[in-house]
Amino acid sequence: MSRGVPGLRQVLSRRPSLLRLPELAPLSAHHFPTLGEGATPLIPAEGLAVELDIPHLLIKDEAQNPSQSWESRGVAMAIARARELGIGKVFIRSAGDSALAAACYASLNGLDLKVAVPEESDPWLLDQLREQGAEISTLPWAALEQPDDSLSSTGPDGWLDITELSEPARLEGAKTIGFELIYDLQRVPDVMLIPTASGVGLIAIAKAFDEMEAAGWIGSTRPQLIAIQSSQFCPLVEAFRKNRSELAPWTRKSRTEIRELRPASPQLASLALTALRDSRGAAIAIEDRDSKEGRALLARRLGLGASLSTGACVAAARSLRQRGTIARDHLVVLISPSSGP
Repeated sequence: MSRGVPGLRQVLSRRPSLLRLPELAPLSAHHFPTLGEGATPLIPAEGLAVELDIPHLLIKDEAQNPSQSWESRGVAMAIARARELGIGKVFIRSAGDSALAAACYASLNGLDLKVAVPEESDPWLLDQLREQGAEISTLPWAALEQPDDSLSSTGPDGWLDITELSEPARLEGAKTIGFELIYDLQRVPDVMLIPTASGVGLIAIAKAFDEMEAAGWIGSTRPQLIAIQSSQFCPLVEAFRKNRSELAPWTRKSRTEIRELRPASPQLASLALTALRDSRGAAIAIEDRDSKEGRALLARRLGLGASLSTGACVAAARSLRQRGTIARDHLVVLISPSSGP
């Protein structure tokens, strides 16, 4: 994929955008229709930092993407690739955020879209998808939480499946978060807190740092990657703790309120677990009530509205600081993936 990666100084002279580094993107063209995705702010969390005793705490606010989530990155890249290939019909299966992003970018690019979302989806989600022209079908939550091979590999006949398990461009878009951290910081963070469902975020960020090392931008140092899941649904955490390379079936009847953290991915688990272990990272499960308290604390101390998965990261940061996993002198980046709920 590399077409000769320029030096960091040259890249920094370019306009901030998702395609600031087209040499490492899966596209032939260096431009595509855009809503301004990527280049999200890295916010000093001063009030929250004092509360958590983490002086060097920064929040990567992905809610400022056009679809109000980090899914704008991967979906924009996937749909741009579909358009480049002359494909006019795309399909996605999603708990919510990816579907919204797909509706935005399919409309922008003039593509037809079919989405499959949970039967229990909020009416506001369905209304917004319809307004943007998506054709909607529903499926049981279990199909997202424990996807089988038939659901994770195909879409409707004649439609390109851009679900993250099926379309590599999703990963290529997501990895731009890692590039942007180096653009902004000029150094590698010590710790990154990443809300995790399928594991795409973990895998993508690890890939970004590998590519930046290969380009000579950074050395071999990596941030400790910390995967955050809900204690009500944490198959990746359990696999990490038990030193497994695959996810075990999730048999508990409990269900988290944090819809972003509910989809699992047996297919991506091995790569996600490898990313955690290679970074000397960790995986932590957070109670839903603590996630709610974390989100409220973020609102009070920083004035930032965010999702419950962001609240889970705040709660995890507090816990990890108390344990000593996060030190006072660590530079910590917390990924806030969306505006909510």
